[in-house]
Amino acid sequence: MRFQRADDPSHFDSYDFAEDQHFVASSRDGRTLVRVVDGRGDLFRLDPGLWRRHLCDVVGRDLTEDERRGLPDGLPDRICP
Repeated sequence: MRFQRADDPSHFDSYDFAEDQHFVASSRDGRTLVRVVDGRGDLFRLDPGLWRRHLCDVVGRDLTEDERRGLPDGLPDRICP
């Protein structure tokens, strides 16, 4: 998945998924996508707060420096409370 900035198309963020996915629609604000995986449709939400809560619930701690190296730049210094 690639996100380009409207004011600077040469700037983009790219995300790779573990399996092929097809995005067939999005909300007007671009924060919710309809995707098809293995013939089934679902919603994919681009909500940093939701992802933060989910990460903290699943992992139960903040990320280590080694884990952060595998993620895009720009993460806050502290994710989990």
